[in-house]
Amino acid sequence: MGLDNDDDDDDDDDDDDDEKEVDGVIVKNLETAMKDGHQGSISMNVAVHKDFIRVSKRRYHYYYNNIAGFPFSLALVFPEKYGNLQLKTTFDIGKKDVLRNKSFRLSRWKYCENQEETSMAKLFESIMRAKRATPEKCDRDLVNLLAFDADMLVKLFKVWKGKKREKIKKKGVEIIFVGTSSGLFLYEQFVDELTDL
Repeated sequence: MGLDNDDDDDDDDDDDDDEKEVDGVIVKNLETAMKDGHQGSISMNVAVHKDFIRVSKRRYHYYYNNIAGFPFSLALVFPEKYGNLQLKTTFDIGKKDVLRNKSFRLSRWKYCENQEETSMAKLFESIMRAKRATPEKCDRDLVNLLAFDADMLVKLFKVWKGKKREKIKKKGVEIIFVGTSSGLFLYEQFVDELTDL
């Protein structure tokens, strides 16, 4: 359902009023569909602000689906270009020593057909070796994403372990957990005992 008006009319105020009416109808339809537990998707422009001064329009896609046992739907909302860009990266296998740290975990997913499933570092080495040797036997996208995530988490880990560790602790941070879409996890605890809440 498009809300963009490509006509070049001189009367911008009338166009804004028409768009507001269309937006209102779309929002009302979305609200009704979700309350009634329906499934579907819809796209619309939304005015957003950062500081209550500057307002910009962004296009969002709404995907909603009913939840078994409940009388309503749950919606996920994504910006228009979400998921359209992919970063290409390389990973220096020499950094694998950092991955031997017990703070790093790797999901037991099937990254490559011939991967060895032992320790996390050996699994990562096996995946990288298989990636170079027989890329047709690997989920190339998942392995590339794993390499990128590992590179980023190694950099974060160095920051957390370095000079900023004391600053992080002073701000009351006791534990950090990062999970990536490639199945790599980083868990770092900054205190000996966590505070009970």
